Amino acid sequence: MAPPANRKSLRWLFIAVAILFIVTVAFYFSKRPIATRTSPVAQDSVIAPSATATTPPTTPRKPQISADAERLLEQMRAACQGLKSAEFAGVVRSNVEAEGDQQSSETKFTSSFGEPKRFRHEAEDDLTLGSTGEKVFVFNKAANEYLMTDAPKGGGIEQLPAFIPELLQAQNPSLLFALLDDPGTALIGGFGKVDRAADADIGGTKYPVLVLTPDQPDGNITVIVDPVTHLLKQLRVDLKPALEQRGAKDVKVAETVIDYTTTRTDVALPAEHFAWTPPPNAQDVSGNLAAVQEHSETAMVGKPAPDFQLTTLDGKSVSLSELKGQVVVLDFWASWCPPCIESLPHLGKLYTEKRDQGVKVFAVNLGEDKAKVEAFLKAKGVDVPVLLDRTGEVAKKFNVTSIPQTVVIGKDGTVTKVLVGLADDGLQAIHNEVTKQREAN
Repeated sequence: MAPPANRKSLRWLFIAVAILFIVTVAFYFSKRPIATRTSPVAQDSVIAPSATATTPPTTPRKPQISADAERLLEQMRAACQGLKSAEFAGVVRSNVEAEGDQQSSETKFTSSFGEPKRFRHEAEDDLTLGSTGEKVFVFNKAANEYLMTDAPKGGGIEQLPAFIPELLQAQNPSLLFALLDDPGTALIGGFGKVDRAADADIGGTKYPVLVLTPDQPDGNITVIVDPVTHLLKQLRVDLKPALEQRGAKDVKVAETVIDYTTTRTDVALPAEHFAWTPPPNAQDVSGNLAAVQEHSETAMVGKPAPDFQLTTLDGKSVSLSELKGQVVVLDFWASWCPPCIESLPHLGKLYTEKRDQGVKVFAVNLGEDKAKVEAFLKAKGVDVPVLLDRTGEVAKKFNVTSIPQTVVIGKDGTVTKVLVGLADDGLQAIHNEVTKQREAN
């Protein structure tokens, strides 16, 4: 999104910070399969290929972790795995200083957790959400609306409506970590390097510090750990490099900080503590949950893929209808999107393996010019055909609300698989689905 012409305004930058923060934190915390207290999954397990699978995509390399950092991560793991109950209070602060202007925001929150599947998160003048153990609820105070649905029987966070863990990722990671079996592994997934830094002095107390450095120059995440509880004290996300890559000028500061002012563990929290009743006259919009899920990964599966016509980097026109009878893979992406960057080599490998087997693979770029895309692919050494969706109209047809999004279309023109985001098991599933559709009659 470009800034308004002839206007010194940071509103567009501030919105970009909010979006980038949510996307960045969600990406880094969710790239690996999530292991929960009630549904343990081996974090480093490799999904076994099916009988129809050929060579699967490679697993992203593990980060380099210093010995001191590993010891601190182990303390965090042990603290969360032994946590029976907890109460948190804190504040989320965002600050942007650029182009001679400054803008900031602050949101206070409180939350609580009770093993194995009860929790509550309440943001000031914002949403209240949680699980009573029987029901999951979300209440929008400003609109006086709520939705409520049955809690997952197994209690696994991956079974919750997707927007709940996504919000916790961006606003209250300590509560999210309390719901995870291995927060240490979830935290460092997607980074190239994890180091201990000098202790932070906060109010005269020394706090251990981890610095997470991504492979791409997108800005570090600094994790400050409480030396007593070994839970989060602060999480700082530096978004300055990412904003500069998107065209922001003279960025002095672009940072979001989650600061925990209170953390109490092993507190007595009866079931009634997590009970929730809709306020009088609040409107029940639970029926909208189905509408939200209509835009999820299963929404288009089994339906005819919408036709489109786009141009390749060398100026050739490609329409989906002309490709009927072949398996088609569309991957929606942009060069400023960290998970997109990591997924492209997998897409390139799929293209190389399948291009002579009746499979058409395209990386559909969103909103960027030809020269920038060509330079980016050359720098990354990725070989894959690109379609330019400059206006985003094709992305809208395919219900793309976040990227990367990968769509597999069968020979008859029907959507057979959709993957949103980047995860090892998802990449394997795409590879398997392409092989399955190629071998179908």
